[in-house]
Amino acid sequence: MKPKSGKKKDGTPPAGAPPAEKLPATAPDDAPDARAKSGAPSKKDKKKGGGGGIFKLLMPLLLVLGLAAGSYYVYTKFLSGAGDGLPFLAGNGAPAAEAELPAEPAAEPPPESEEQAPPPEQAQAPEETNSDAPNSESQEGAPVPDAPADDASALQAAPVQPQQVNCEASPQFLVELGLTQDFQISTGEPGVRGLILIGANAENSGAVSRYQHQSWSRAGFLDAFVMARNGDVYFAPSPRTGLGIETPQNQDHIYKLDTNTGELVDFLTLPAAAPSTPEFPFGVVGLAYNCDTNALYVTAITGSTPETQVGRIYHIDLNTGEIAGQIENVDAYGAAVRATGNGSQLLFGSTRDSQIRALDLNADGNFQGEPRTVATLAESQRARSISISNGNEMVVQAVEFNYANADVPEGEQVRLNYDGASDTWNIAP
Repeated sequence: MKPKSGKKKDGTPPAGAPPAEKLPATAPDDAPDARAKSGAPSKKDKKKGGGGGIFKLLMPLLLVLGLAAGSYYVYTKFLSGAGDGLPFLAGNGAPAAEAELPAEPAAEPPPESEEQAPPPEQAQAPEETNSDAPNSESQEGAPVPDAPADDASALQAAPVQPQQVNCEASPQFLVELGLTQDFQISTGEPGVRGLILIGANAENSGAVSRYQHQSWSRAGFLDAFVMARNGDVYFAPSPRTGLGIETPQNQDHIYKLDTNTGELVDFLTLPAAAPSTPEFPFGVVGLAYNCDTNALYVTAITGSTPETQVGRIYHIDLNTGEIAGQIENVDAYGAAVRATGNGSQLLFGSTRDSQIRALDLNADGNFQGEPRTVATLAESQRARSISISNGNEMVVQAVEFNYANADVPEGEQVRLNYDGASDTWNIAP
């Protein structure tokens, strides 16, 4: 038998053999793949791409998340103050959460810190302290410590003035007269000596009632007056003449309108350094009332002349009716009591110059320190009366004053605004 040769067999299967399976035709590498037309990746694409389409879709999202995380870190670390920078207070005055300190045991409370500073709203009306509390500083009326300098510079808060309290009460006898609470006391009505009451009738509010008790003209002409918290009204005399008054008298007296009886009585005679004279007739010229201490402050120039200043400022305790203190050789004019962040102060004008001065008062209403100039009017003007509105607005009745002229001209109203930075008052534009 001859050995088989190395020739290839032809593709014809032997007779009776089963038909061979047909293999799929292999397309050339550079031939277009039919599956590529339908969007499916080819084998070559799979090898080159390796699923890169998904990664490309995720890249923008990862980039945005990274930027957001970085911005949040920079803000909380360096801008919001929660890190090592200035303390940060939330809008309502509470410390930011990042700046909170761990709580201390109740038996040993933590010291005050910048994060514990009260919100600006609370600084406007200080809380009333309990006199029974075991805090000697509160009982002595010591001022509350100021906020730390860093905290104040960070907040840039405007000076806040305490609310002015008006404790004046209407006289009780008005009810018996049938007058409403809407009334006026006048000491300058033409042709009227003393005081007169002008008000609406309780039964007919449209009708105007004018009333004068028989005792109200006995003191002669009157001038400045203030109302106390129990309804009593205190009056200063006026050196005007006429209507039966030929020469001014009792210019060193203070008169009181009793809240219950409605009678005008002689309340107190002040000791003067020198008596008034017909040439220079003035005595008591200004009154101011302190609600907190129930005290009356009186300015008097009794005995003063254009060349000599012997006036006084008196502090009268209305609880006892006694003089509690006085300042010598000051010709003060109109006066008012103003509440401050540290207590109260007496503001007063002068019959000698255009300046308005302030004098601090302690918790008992006594004089404290020395007077200081806080406002100046026009050169020829003198502050005859002073009133305070909302703590930071002053209304002054500015007049020209002459020691020898008992008829003081009406003058004009001047408004001034308080400047907390310099603790002074400036004439409003």
